[in-house]
Amino acid sequence: MFRSGTTLLARMLNTHPGIACASDPMRPLFNSIRYTLAGPDYRSVHARLDPLDDYFLSNTSLLKRILDSDFNITVDEDYRVLYDAVRHRAMPFSGLWADSFDPQGDFNTYKDFIEFGLAHVNEVYGKGRDVQVTAFKEVWSNEFVPAFLRSFPGSRSIIMFRDPRAVTASNYASGGRYPIFFLARQWRKLAFLTEYIKTEFPDNVHLIKYEDLVMDPDMEIRRICDFIGVPFDEKLLNIANYLDGDNKPWKQNTHYGYETRQTINTDSLTRWQRILEEPDLLAIELIARDWMEALGYECSFSVEALTKTHFTELRRWPTNELSEWIRAFSFDENEDIFAAEVAKEKARLQTVYSDAKITDDDRLLLHVR
Repeated sequence: MFRSGTTLLARMLNTHPGIACASDPMRPLFNSIRYTLAGPDYRSVHARLDPLDDYFLSNTSLLKRILDSDFNITVDEDYRVLYDAVRHRAMPFSGLWADSFDPQGDFNTYKDFIEFGLAHVNEVYGKGRDVQVTAFKEVWSNEFVPAFLRSFPGSRSIIMFRDPRAVTASNYASGGRYPIFFLARQWRKLAFLTEYIKTEFPDNVHLIKYEDLVMDPDMEIRRICDFIGVPFDEKLLNIANYLDGDNKPWKQNTHYGYETRQTINTDSLTRWQRILEEPDLLAIELIARDWMEALGYECSFSVEALTKTHFTELRRWPTNELSEWIRAFSFDENEDIFAAEVAKEKARLQTVYSDAKITDDDRLLLHVR
């Protein structure tokens, strides 16, 4: 999930002398793979590079297809158009990689494309080092972890999660606000997939909680190094060593004013309590309460209180106050749609905390344990 410390982790890993790691270099590829795997009904209402779905009560067959796939899928998009999208999207996060990313010729499969991208990560960020591990991080796209692990035997995945209230507060502070339903449903999807993927690939997946990394970086970084199979290096503990995608000193979360710190900041753990208000908290917990509880986050409201909440009590943002790219996907200002979506969430929550029997297909549809 974005705003979960994943960039911190990527910059940290790239500090290790045996690891070359890029931040967010190839996201459009995964949107494109999703579109390639989708059927005509999905394609008729979606563009290739639309945001990745939350799959709640819809597109379950597509989610299953993604989870069961690998990357040996023919690239069915114009090669140069896809290349331009990848390069443009990567520029703010992995500038050196994007600036020199210029593959020649076509790729037959998405695996070929990703393999080239990884080799370029090694060339750019591993230059002059004895690189043993090449890595990259992406947000939103956990449904593609199984395909990656199948496509690259011996590869490993680290999945990082954070309290959704802190994620939401960080999003608000960034100035590019998203609707809470979008944030909370995406967070829930990723929480569901975290458990699903860890169960399917227990030896190849390592879970890390943002709060644990912040509170005890020494222990968590040692665990990460052990999982990856590289020796622990003290340099990973010092933020002053971290570089951004242009190989310049990295500044952590400037939206909170932490750019001058030289240590991992702990203020971020509780800042949401000063930023979010009750309408925010009600909406987040209505949608994500069960997974918050499962991942060890203490909730503020009971199930009964949440199911009795009227939709007018939840946070809704005027469209003009949202980040421009997401406005087309927001339903906050449509009262009928918003009320209907709240009703769906109440029904889901009641099902989760009841004795109702749930099939595997229902779990994919509802994102429940």
